[in-house]
Amino acid sequence: MLLNISILGPQASGKGTQARILKKRFNFFYVEMGALLREIAKENSPLGKRVNKIVNQEGILVSDDVIELVLEKKLSGVKSDQGIIFDGFPRISSQIKNLNKILSKLGRKFDLVVFIDLPDELVYERISGRRICSKCGLIYNIANLSDSDKEKCQSCGGKLIIRKDDQEEKIERRLRIFKKETLPVINLYREKKMLREVDGTGSIEEVAKEIEGIIKSKS
Repeated sequence: MLLNISILGPQASGKGTQARILKKRFNFFYVEMGALLREIAKENSPLGKRVNKIVNQEGILVSDDVIELVLEKKLSGVKSDQGIIFDGFPRISSQIKNLNKILSKLGRKFDLVVFIDLPDELVYERISGRRICSKCGLIYNIANLSDSDKEKCQSCGGKLIIRKDDQEEKIERRLRIFKKETLPVINLYREKKMLREVDGTGSIEEVAKEIEGIIKSKS
């Protein structure tokens, strides 16, 4: 599977869950920028120290040149027989150019964006029950868990917590940012006939089946 694709959508749309499902299903090389930046920030290197300073300051945006350096470092590990799946990237229009530049260096091109659409009211509803593993970062919704499973990660046993970003005022802020910065990215790919839209209101399995069908039709 040599497609290079992105899964985009508002918070709680399930883009991270779907990207991980696709990673396993098609052996994609998985890239999630937030986790990648946190990983690089732990390194005792010039880039690591630079990223660490940024990620520890709330509200500070990561510059495009840092994003490019971090992506180049990460993608140096992709195998020649692997496609790449980007979870929630590119988020802003200026990142499109950087992404195309890096893929071009690897002899690749960007193929497809899957946009998982979700109404605002469902964003709030889902996030109210969202929990994240404090150890491995897996995301759950307590509505889908039995009482005995609501405190502990089923994968690693870590404690399930509420993210700071899941407070109501921060949800509103992130939705505004998504509409202002990421919707233009989605519309651009729509104009280029590179976008496929999926209804995010279905179950995880229903959404996964639809996206898998899209990918198979492109390969």
